[in-house]
Amino acid sequence: MIWLFEHGKQLFILFAFPLLGLAFDYMSTKKTIVYTLIISLILFSPILFGYSYIASWVYPLLGLMGLGSAYALYSRQIEAKTPKIISAAIISGLLFLILSFFMVMDVLSGSLTVENKWNINKYKIEYQRDQGFAGGPLMKYELSEYGFIPIFIKKVEITEERDTVYQCEIPFVKSKIIFDKCDETLKNTR
Repeated sequence: MIWLFEHGKQLFILFAFPLLGLAFDYMSTKKTIVYTLIISLILFSPILFGYSYIASWVYPLLGLMGLGSAYALYSRQIEAKTPKIISAAIISGLLFLILSFFMVMDVLSGSLTVENKWNINKYKIEYQRDQGFAGGPLMKYELSEYGFIPIFIKKVEITEERDTVYQCEIPFVKSKIIFDKCDETLKNTR
């Protein structure tokens, strides 16, 4: 449930999946709908290994396509045209209300902004400001590793900023990597 609060803005678009499913039902063959569902599930598989796409909009789009395809298969079971439209409108309306709540909670919970970003070899380091709803900002460094195919990225570790005003080295303890922000280099301490 916490996940919905953290990603409310990205998941808001999912309220439209019954309407998209209804459009799939009217405009596509069953074979096309099944292929769309299978392809969206396959493209969702990197999440099982902890990877995500570099573009943040990919998972909501895949979710919309997959859920829309599943709804289209459900909608094909209903014979009359009027109940199809009414059920899609009611489900979309309820999802709109529910997902609007999570989107508002996401917006109110604060914002995360990237102050600086470094790409070094197969790693990406971001210096982030997490401005919560109450209190001062939390400054942190996030270490991510690009996948074998560079459209995938995996969060490796997050470390909070300590007194780095006069220090150049940022240690990532679990991954045993030290980031030197002055020289913009990584040192492996393994």
